[in-house]
Amino acid sequence: GVVGQCHVASVATPLEALERALLSCDVLYVAGMHDPALACLGKVKVFRATLAVLNVCRSEKLARHLLAHGVRHVAYWPASVHDLEAVNFGVAFVNALFRSRISEAFEEAKRCLSVSERAPILLSEGKTSQLLRSSFAAASSAGGFVVLEKRHIWGTPAAVGQLATVLPHTASRGWVKVQVAGEVMTWK
Repeated sequence: GVVGQCHVASVATPLEALERALLSCDVLYVAGMHDPALACLGKVKVFRATLAVLNVCRSEKLARHLLAHGVRHVAYWPASVHDLEAVNFGVAFVNALFRSRISEAFEEAKRCLSVSERAPILLSEGKTSQLLRSSFAAASSAGGFVVLEKRHIWGTPAAVGQLATVLPHTASRGWVKVQVAGEVMTWK
C-alpha cells in the first residue's frame, strides 16, 4: 500500500504505549472534536514526526508544544472550524502531500476552503515567527478586510455594510473585535 505503517491510537491509550507509537511515526494526524483528552499529547516530550496535522478546532497550544518537542512542521486550526471544511482540508492536504512538499501541499489544501472560514496555520521549525509575520502581512496586503453584515440582532446597526478590519487574536465565543473608521467594536 501507499502507507507502509499506520497506527491508530486513542487518546485513552496509556502514555507509555502512546510514546512508543509516536517515536515510530513520520506523520501524526489528529482529527475529531477539540477535547480535553488531547492534553495527553502535551505530556509527550519527544516526537520524531516530520509533520503533525492537528485537524481539530483551537489547537494552537498543542501545535506549539509539538513544534517545541521535535515535530518539524505542524498544521493546526487557530479557531473553530466547521466539520465539512476540516474534512475537505484534511483530504486535500493528504492528497497533495503525495505530489508536493509540505508547504506547497498546505497552500494547495487551503485553496479548497470557503472564503468565510478562518484558515489553518502551518508552523515550521525555525521559520515560525517569519511565517506568522508573513501571514499577517499577506492578509493586510490582500485587503484583509471584511464587510460587516447583519446576521443576528447583535452589532451596531450603523456599521452594517461598512468595511472593517478584524483585529487579530480577538475571537471569543463567536465574537471578534473589528475596527471600523478608527472605532473598535465587538461583532458577531
